[in-house]
Amino acid sequence: ESEPGLFELEDTLPLPGIEWELKIDRAEAGRLGLDVSKIGAAVQFLTEGSLVGQYRPLDSDEEVDIRIRFPKGSRDLASLDNLRIMTPRGALPISAVVERVARPRQDKIQSRDQRLYYEVRGNTREGFATNIQVETMKKWLAEETGFPENVDVKFLGQEEENAAAGQFFKTAAVSIMMMMGIILLLQFNSFYHVFLTLLAVVLSVFGVLLGLTYYSYVPMVPTIVGIIALAGIVVNNNIVLIDTYQRLKARGYETVDAAIRTAAQRLRPVFLTTATTIVGLFPMVLGWQADVTTGILDPNGNITSDIFAPISYVIVSGLGFATILTLIITPVLLAMPTVIKRRMQKYGLWKRTPAAQSFEEAEFTG
Repeated sequence: ESEPGLFELEDTLPLPGIEWELKIDRAEAGRLGLDVSKIGAAVQFLTEGSLVGQYRPLDSDEEVDIRIRFPKGSRDLASLDNLRIMTPRGALPISAVVERVARPRQDKIQSRDQRLYYEVRGNTREGFATNIQVETMKKWLAEETGFPENVDVKFLGQEEENAAAGQFFKTAAVSIMMMMGIILLLQFNSFYHVFLTLLAVVLSVFGVLLGLTYYSYVPMVPTIVGIIALAGIVVNNNIVLIDTYQRLKARGYETVDAAIRTAAQRLRPVFLTTATTIVGLFPMVLGWQADVTTGILDPNGNITSDIFAPISYVIVSGLGFATILTLIITPVLLAMPTVIKRRMQKYGLWKRTPAAQSFEEAEFTG
């Protein structure tokens, strides 16, 4: 209740109250010649009554129970303590074989996986992130020592949905990367170029995480959908870049020169693709709603814009970050193996074979 981000707290704990449990000393009851069912029948005279028969009224289709119990004034705890039961040795008070124990009242029993459970429900106030509230509660539960050792805590609701979505995202991400890798390998015929393309997808996720630090809260599912859509755009930009690099190499350009020319030639297409995509998504990022019939632009949005705004924001933040990587990091990594190899040859750490040396000389003069 002290957490300011939560409100409308409720739980399924039983209402405060006491119920009495009667514990029978079976050894003493057997010594006195008492049957447990006989004790139960005697107690029923004080509670719901002992069933002696049934009858069906003329105006009813169902039978009615006939029960016998003590008068209303004799059905209390004092009467229970003074209740006497007939035994072969005479009438004895019920307290001789029965112990009355008080415990919290249970209105209903809820079980899951054969274990009792209670739910504590609450909503998150506007302006507070649900995941932050959950982490705060987990930290409090880890520090709280008042719970018994056999009590387990599990978060349901949106936290459970986020966990399921995260598990799905892991499987989907691996499957998507494998399928894209196979297609790219057929096109590029180079494991290194496939690695660079998929690396750009991974690095674009860092742009998404950086953008989310400036956003109030984005649910897990829209984030996953936005990352999957972002992956396609990032891969497309890198395919254009690496394909241009391979074409320049095939025309006889040296590796470093081909990488520089690739970045220069693809700068405008990649930048324009990114700019038009970001500008096109910006109305959804801001949550605007346009009425086609009247031509009125509503900045307040609606439920649909609330769904697509987080997805658009993820794509915009990740794409802006990935574009910088595509135009700078990818060309650098394309030329990196050749540059490293030359540095190692310069310091004598890489020995060239005569065939490789003649090939490089032909390449430099070609």
